[in-house]
Amino acid sequence: MKRFSICLVILLSIISCSKNGNNKNSDQTVVNNNGEPADPAFKYEITEVFRSDYREKGIMSVKSISAVSPDDIYLLDSRSCVIFHTDTELNIINSFGGKGQGPGEFEVSNNIAAIRDTVSVIDDQLRRISFFDRHGNFIRSTGFTGSLSWIRYVGGKIVGLGISNETVGEKYYGIQNINIYDSGLNKISSVCERRIFIKNPSISVLKLIITATGKDRIYLYEKSKKDISILVYDLTGKIIQTIKDRSPSVEISREEITELTDKYKSYNLAPEVIDEIIFGEGKTKNTVKNIYEDRNCILWVLKTYKNEGKENPVYSIYKDGIYLKDITLPIPMEHKLYFEKGKIYAVTDQDIIVFDYPEIF
Repeated sequence: MKRFSICLVILLSIISCSKNGNNKNSDQTVVNNNGEPADPAFKYEITEVFRSDYREKGIMSVKSISAVSPDDIYLLDSRSCVIFHTDTELNIINSFGGKGQGPGEFEVSNNIAAIRDTVSVIDDQLRRISFFDRHGNFIRSTGFTGSLSWIRYVGGKIVGLGISNETVGEKYYGIQNINIYDSGLNKISSVCERRIFIKNPSISVLKLIITATGKDRIYLYEKSKKDISILVYDLTGKIIQTIKDRSPSVEISREEITELTDKYKSYNLAPEVIDEIIFGEGKTKNTVKNIYEDRNCILWVLKTYKNEGKENPVYSIYKDGIYLKDITLPIPMEHKLYFEKGKIYAVTDQDIIVFDYPEIF
């Protein structure tokens, strides 16, 4: 099992966002689903193209993928802080970046994002974003305040997740904001704020909100023990839709507790930190593990309960908020998806599996 460095704040994408912050109540629509697919016969063919063992290429841990074009794919190795520029078949063209504090170097890097022909790389320790041209030539760096987990380019704007903390009296809070930034990373507005009470500040476990971005919108999952609720925002911070669906709660099994405990022990975490990660939200798991939007504005939702006892992940897909059907991908349960330039890149501990999917006009 691969290892990665654990920072003071452990960032795990397994929690929700509340309705606090810039929620402008307006003409939002609520789409209620009943847990049954509206169109099980809906054709959405997902075809595996190929698999690539990135460790054979000398890449230790792919943390982020972005693309300038179908022939210019960028893989971020979070351990070496090197960005690998590859072609459409993931053959390495060149590499750039690296560990350090000089121009074009990074101390801690977990996110890359491409806009037009520029690649941006966040260094959350040095508090700066470095920009490169499509060939990996360093252009400039821009500093930022606070902590920035990721940025994405949405509808011509920069959307990012900012992280901070606050002490009120004797209570300690971790704060996450989905913000809109200008090209200089100056905050223009805040779409959503999530304040999380930290029971034990000495442990400092902060879990990232589950969110997705699309062509012109932002999705935020609200934690629930039973039903699913996903808020859909436009780029002004206005809620334009709420997607609801039925989903039973799932308790963490003894086998899963053992597996997770062994996993986090391998990262040399203290027992109290492991307990906070596993049971910080109680003994019931989130009903949703992750969400994504593809090029057809179809929302992919990885639901916890649909994966119980299954070898492969099951995604429920939604169009305009309506639950259409389920899709099973032939990949390991532990993975991360990236939708880039008309393809799906599924990253596992060792492989990148590439899929084609249809373009719907």
